[in-house]
Amino acid sequence: MKTLILLILSPNNGAINFQNRFRDDLYKEGIFLAFLYGIIYSFNSESVVPDDKTLLIYFKLFEKIIQVCLWLLISTTLSFVIYKLGLFLKGNSYYKETFALLMYSYFPIFCYVFILNLLNHPHLYNSEFSTYYFKTLLFIISWFISLRTLLIGFKEIYNISLKKAIIVILPILIPFFSLIVFQLYLRNFYL
Repeated sequence: MKTLILLILSPNNGAINFQNRFRDDLYKEGIFLAFLYGIIYSFNSESVVPDDKTLLIYFKLFEKIIQVCLWLLISTTLSFVIYKLGLFLKGNSYYKETFALLMYSYFPIFCYVFILNLLNHPHLYNSEFSTYYFKTLLFIISWFISLRTLLIGFKEIYNISLKKAIIVILPILIPFFSLIVFQLYLRNFYL
């Protein structure tokens, strides 16, 4: 986890530490983080099963397991696409490193989700930290840190230029900006 902290706080030093680590250890940590993020995602999402006391808890547990598996599938697929795109741009890296770097870079975003869940607690819901603008600021900061980690990480690990690193993370940037535009649209539509 030292590598995770270094990648977030000092991406250049973190990328050097990242490259010196054994690939299988990075991959195992990446799988663990992906599983943890899937759990956080599943508890943050709304349940498809209605809250009825007659329903068994097994349905909700099964739903959470499906959501975790879906998160693992999406993250491994996205890692593979980014890996192939990096190779296409004449970068040299391994899939395990790409997957681990992607999971490490998601850490600030899932910290944001965790903080958001805390702010939605009934005791904190009416506080000044629970406003739309504060939550949006946290969202932007977490994405900025994640994208910075990805850019510098891919630049160092793939040994490519910054322009090529931006092209490599386009599969992540396009949904991100679509989400921001959609949130702004909803915010303006409902006000």
